[in-house]
Amino acid sequence: MVDTEKVRPLVRQCGDAMARLATMVPPKDSEWLELEMSMGQLKAVMVLSCSGPLTVGGLAKALDLAEPSASILVDKLEKRGLASRETDPTDRRRTPVVATSAGQELVTRLRRVRDEQLTIWLSELDDTGLSALFEGVTALVQVIEKSGPGAPCDEPAKGRD
Repeated sequence: MVDTEKVRPLVRQCGDAMARLATMVPPKDSEWLELEMSMGQLKAVMVLSCSGPLTVGGLAKALDLAEPSASILVDKLEKRGLASRETDPTDRRRTPVVATSAGQELVTRLRRVRDEQLTIWLSELDDTGLSALFEGVTALVQVIEKSGPGAPCDEPAKGRD
């Protein structure tokens, strides 16, 4: 059992460090700055890219939106060519929404920008610092996996046109 009184200051320090880190990582790359889409549209294409086909209701649930709002969001993504509605061959009443190839490519480009910057920063750490960071991040991942928030999205789901 963890002594929460003993851990609390360190937990707070870790939280403060992560908050500082978040403020130190502004979107510098033009790939992020040149996005001409709302935050809702970006979140939706990210969810569709990661999860694969979802109904409008499933997307609404994932984004914590009302279904009509999610439907409007999908309309906007369709107009941009980033998502499409498909017909379920086993149930014509069901209309899955998928990220198109263009939607998948957008998400892949944005992740690549993030990964390239992270690699630059990590390469500045010495072996001791990098090992300590790896150990800490690995431990955090294990705690998160035990809490069951869902599967990670390492690779985008296959896009469709």
